[in-house]
Amino acid sequence: MANGHGGYRAPTHAAAVSGPGAHSQRTDTGPKHMDISGGSYGSTQDFQQQQSSAPLAPQSGAPGSTAPAGPPLTPLSAPSGMPTQPVTAGADAGAGPSMADIGIAPQETDAELKTRLGPLLPTLMRMADSQYATDAFRQQVRELQARIG
Repeated sequence: MANGHGGYRAPTHAAAVSGPGAHSQRTDTGPKHMDISGGSYGSTQDFQQQQSSAPLAPQSGAPGSTAPAGPPLTPLSAPSGMPTQPVTAGADAGAGPSMADIGIAPQETDAELKTRLGPLLPTLMRMADSQYATDAFRQQVRELQARIG
């Protein structure tokens, strides 16, 4: 059984390691070019040429990325852009239009949610346990379960 292939194997090409604290640098930034194997004769060379013909954009949030800029943020100390509108506009309390007036449906009660989604909860919980479920989906199912479970 001892054929020399079991146990720990030291990597032949270790990944770059970042320094501590102020000396640290990201080692995972920037897009990586893919390598392929197999395929017909010359397909790998064609793939490499296609891949290098158009430079890949840096990942969003990576140094050098050009994320689209949104509108400038308004500071809290700035004067109101709508001085005639009450601050409670759009809320179901106080002066101004209610949520229904501006087209936002009121939230369902727990009893309405239980009637509508209660039968689906076991299925949703199994889906949330899947390895393919996103963290956001799992959180939504947990919140639903807390409200109607």
